Amino acid sequence: MNVSYVLHKIILWRVSGIDITLDWFRTFLAVAKHQNMSQAARMLSVSQPAVSQTIRQLEERLGSKLFVRHAKGMSLTAEGQALYGYADRALALIVAAQGHFDQLRELTAGQLRIGASDSLCKHWLLPRLERFHHAHPAVGIRVTNRTSSETMALLARGDADIGLVNLPMHIPAAYIVREIARVQDCFVYSPRFFPNMPLKMSWEELAQMPLILLENASSSRRELDAQGLAQGVRWMPEIELGSLDLLVEFALSGLGIAAAVAEFVEPQLKEGSLRRVKLDPPIPSRAIGMVWHKDVPLPHAAGAFIEGFVES
Repeated sequence: MNVSYVLHKIILWRVSGIDITLDWFRTFLAVAKHQNMSQAARMLSVSQPAVSQTIRQLEERLGSKLFVRHAKGMSLTAEGQALYGYADRALALIVAAQGHFDQLRELTAGQLRIGASDSLCKHWLLPRLERFHHAHPAVGIRVTNRTSSETMALLARGDADIGLVNLPMHIPAAYIVREIARVQDCFVYSPRFFPNMPLKMSWEELAQMPLILLENASSSRRELDAQGLAQGVRWMPEIELGSLDLLVEFALSGLGIAAAVAEFVEPQLKEGSLRRVKLDPPIPSRAIGMVWHKDVPLPHAAGAFIEGFVES
């Protein structure tokens, strides 16, 4: 019988859905390696009749004789040798795949992919990544630094598993959003360069000051603009920057009054190098959110990180 006929039968079996189990191929390989039914049965911890029946069923389903029986044992036919080469490699790949998935599940392999803005990376993500890395050192970590809207684009393209975003912002219904913290926007200045700032200031008075704000592309700036319009003012900043940390540095240098997040400038406020403008009425607090696609299964590393992040 032609070897290509056997391979053709295997393909037909796969396409037509004939019920050949993986155990049949394990049994076939055991018999081929030992060239003896009884030894194969002992290795597989099954009875010799069960091994014999499995080989008979496999031969019937494939329509080919796989073994030549003789007094000293069994040897492979040409068709059996062809099947052996494929079955041995296939089972090795399956075992390797199972081991790899065990590693992913146990977090001894895999990768954590996160998108977040620079300020969220520094002030919220970094300490949690440190804890996660210490707990799961074998998991690779990839952080992509983007604005909140660009982070959503990363998720949509499948280039990140989790996104950290500033809220409020429009998030499609296909995503799960979990609030992980609330933060307080504020304005800060250096008392060294602005020693005579009033104790309390209206929004209209603040709008006349030399302001340092984030660029229009950021969701935080758009929310601050909306808050200003709600109070009847339109911000006209003298300086616009792409980073909250840069805003703080510019304020420390006396270049103006900077928009900031109170939780992110706590060290400077405590030491007195910066002071907070007391706005009347104050800016409402807002949320930081963790986002992931509801219809895309999360890798084990991402799921473990979400659990730890939300609990922390």
